[in-house]
Amino acid sequence: MKKAKKDVLRGAGKVAFWARKESIEKMLEAKHTLMATFLAHQKEVDIGYGQFRRYVNEFIRSKPKERKQAEKTAPKEKVKELSIHETFKTPTDKKDIL
Repeated sequence: MKKAKKDVLRGAGKVAFWARKESIEKMLEAKHTLMATFLAHQKEVDIGYGQFRRYVNEFIRSKPKERKQAEKTAPKEKVKELSIHETFKTPTDKKDIL
């Protein structure tokens, strides 16, 4: 027996999650478990628990993207590169050679 195909557009679960994001955040801040939060929003969001968990981790618990970008693009200290002649400087006085 085949399962009946749902007439749901791709990405509809993510849109429904985003529509209820504030409510989900409030429940998690109030120390509700992730499962209790999922069960409270399950019918409205219409995604599985695994996908719900991924969305919470990606959109609620992770660092903001601005901070990640700032860490990646932080200026690094420049080191002056020396040529071979500068690295192995020897005295050029004729007195030192003799």
